[in-house]
Amino acid sequence: MREALKTHGDHPSWVNGEPDPVRHTYWGVDNVATNGDSKIETAEKLAQQGYPVKQMGWFIFVDRQQGAVERLKRLGFERLVVAYNLLDITFAFGELGLWPKSAVQAVEEEIKAHQALTKG
Repeated sequence: MREALKTHGDHPSWVNGEPDPVRHTYWGVDNVATNGDSKIETAEKLAQQGYPVKQMGWFIFVDRQQGAVERLKRLGFERLVVAYNLLDITFAFGELGLWPKSAVQAVEEEIKAHQALTKG
């Protein structure tokens, strides 16, 4: 997907070609999710071109556990796949001795504080 809408030449659009959900399966892929804004923005652009954004798969490598997945589900995204939760990664880093326990605790506190803010 282009970062800016192409307005000249062949394929003046966000993506080359027209969607064909009968022949193809589409996925949105992102390295991290915080609040879901980038996935929503991407979905809006893809929907303009006829992509089945609510039914297509969305793969998130790391969920920061700050509300993105819950928000996307509320908005009707049906197929969300998360590889890792950030708190699981930091816990493993602490247990493996890759991070000091104080760093793990700091990340946990930051995430939990943000979760409390977004729920309140």
